Amino acid sequence: MVAELPIDMPAIELLPIDMPAIELLPIDMPAIELLPIDMLAIDAILEANVLLALDIASILIEAMLDATVFDALDIASMFIDDILEAIALVALDIASMLIEAMLDATVFDALDIASIFIPLLLIDMLFIVRP
Repeated sequence: MVAELPIDMPAIELLPIDMPAIELLPIDMPAIELLPIDMLAIDAILEANVLLALDIASILIEAMLDATVFDALDIASMFIDDILEAIALVALDIASMLIEAMLDATVFDALDIASIFIPLLLIDMLFIVRP
């Protein structure tokens, strides 16, 4: 607990101030007319700003995409020659295998066909009557 100490202080007397009353002069101010706010116009302005921002954003996005596509094409062009060369070599290998297989099949087919007719030709040659 805090002990209260008696303070011996003389009373303070306030001196009277002789001040005349202040009169406020009337201010002659015309009435302020508030202009009507056209909310539709404000909406139109906001909408136009939003559309403009969207147009600018779409232009920037297209530019970024174009740049990305061109970068991708530049990178791809470095490898396209090698890729095309590899594809051409593979295609030539496949074509050569197919040509060999076709030639083999043609030779074997020719031999098969010949094997059918050769005995007949030999028989005919044996029985040819010579004068």
